Amino acid sequence: MDRKIRNEKFKKTSVMMIVLLLILVGEIITFRNILFNDSLFGAAYDGKLNNYFVEHWYKVFCGQENWKDLICFYPAENVLGYSDIMLGFSLPYSILRFLGMNMFSAFKWVLILTHVLGSYCLFYFSNKCLKLSPWVSLVAVVSFSFSNGYNTMMINPQMLAVSWIPFLLIMLYYYFVNWKRKIRHVFALISVTIVVLLFYTAFYVAYFICVLIMISIVFFLVCSIFKRKNEMLQQLYGNVLVNWKEYVIYGGIAVFLMLPFIQLYLPVLQSTGGRTWEEVLAFSPGWRHLVQMNDTNIVGWDSEIYNLVSGFPIVDLCVFTIVSLLAIFVKRKRKSSQKEEFLDFVFFYLLLLLGFCMIMTIQVYGMSIWYIFYKFLPGASALRGIARWLPFMTLWFGLVMALYLERVMKKFTWFRPWFAAMIAVMFFCTNYTPQAIGTEWSVSEETDYLDFVARPPEDCEVMYLTDREHVAERQSNEMFLEATLQMQSWAIADCFSIKTINGYSGQEPKGWNVHPQDENVDQEVKRWLALNGVTDDVVYSYDISTNKWTKLEY
Repeated sequence: MDRKIRNEKFKKTSVMMIVLLLILVGEIITFRNILFNDSLFGAAYDGKLNNYFVEHWYKVFCGQENWKDLICFYPAENVLGYSDIMLGFSLPYSILRFLGMNMFSAFKWVLILTHVLGSYCLFYFSNKCLKLSPWVSLVAVVSFSFSNGYNTMMINPQMLAVSWIPFLLIMLYYYFVNWKRKIRHVFALISVTIVVLLFYTAFYVAYFICVLIMISIVFFLVCSIFKRKNEMLQQLYGNVLVNWKEYVIYGGIAVFLMLPFIQLYLPVLQSTGGRTWEEVLAFSPGWRHLVQMNDTNIVGWDSEIYNLVSGFPIVDLCVFTIVSLLAIFVKRKRKSSQKEEFLDFVFFYLLLLLGFCMIMTIQVYGMSIWYIFYKFLPGASALRGIARWLPFMTLWFGLVMALYLERVMKKFTWFRPWFAAMIAVMFFCTNYTPQAIGTEWSVSEETDYLDFVARPPEDCEVMYLTDREHVAERQSNEMFLEATLQMQSWAIADCFSIKTINGYSGQEPKGWNVHPQDENVDQEVKRWLALNGVTDDVVYSYDISTNKWTKLEY
């Protein structure tokens, strides 16, 4: 008997170790083109933008900069509010910087480790919290961490903050598990802190979480109307109503922690007025984008902007449909208990919720369900890249898929664990992205270029970039695009600890019109400085073609 128990325990441990090893292999495959060299995340503008945001925070922690003002768009104030704040990434990043790692490698490894920890946290949540088998838990991890949707989000590194959500789910689970113990307050406060920190790091991710919670509550209330007499449902409502004061306190703490965020972003939103609906539509997916596309263009559709509107592999959607139908609509022959009826209700609710969420941003003839949120939900008009909602849904797609698989395994004796293992492998293959992580710059390229730049004169306080010989027009290299030039100026200014009038971000200051390739860039700089009352700062222009600095005469 003891030998049988030991064999069973060894078998379970072996399966667990194999699954954990497979997750690590998946991480290596995902980051294969940047893991063993000095290539960096994203493009030499958006990727670099995020890198310099975390570097800004490192200098804030060192007492060298004001937290709300960046060195770009000089002399505009509250420039930090023009894009995602990136505070959450800056904390581990700053530790690596204090330990001596250069700014580019430090950010790269923070992002990779964030992704890895997100994968293992999701496995823990699925296996330990939801009590799903290791192979089924692997399906959840593959559907999220190794999905093409997530892969395409990495072109904008701030979106890797979505890997914090599994840890948030773990904290919420332990809050509800400890419902009658005081320790639940600790898990609740950690959960609130994570959500608030997400707002201070990646606004899209935090806002999407809030939208999903709101939709989930509304759907649950509507669906529960048809199950009013279920005892477990009534008990759930009773427990929530008894502790309503708790939720008010947690909400008050969240609002208090969000005050600096509101103070920073509200003036920006008021001055810019948010995004127009036409801008939102330009970055919204159509019906065909519900199905994943990558550069292999397997389905024959135009995948030119797949990185903005990537959905789900059609094979994954078919498997999900079959499994969900088996899990929900194939009834047991025996009479269902109150608990089984409640679980049937929950699974049907999850199917409706996921279906609604997957189509709510799909545009048809210039309209979508998202328009209701855009029009009436505070803050929604600030979102432009709404197509990121589909990659965001890969996490919930994976979790619901795993729940359905586990339910089918318990319903049908013919559905063995190796079925789940095969589905995990198939999901990984269908999500496999040939081009791997999007990367257009590297540590060596960036440091070599900065080494090439001539040192500015000793009296230089402020700089701006010029292209007097129109080098950018004659080059096909990505680094000579407008956005990249703006970021190059930021990099030079940071390297020599000066300010720059150039800038690149999600928003621009009112009245700013400084572009390196313009013939009248000097006049625009003078006009901008006069507009802001700057008359005595020592300003130099740096020309990318001649590698020379020229003093600006007011």
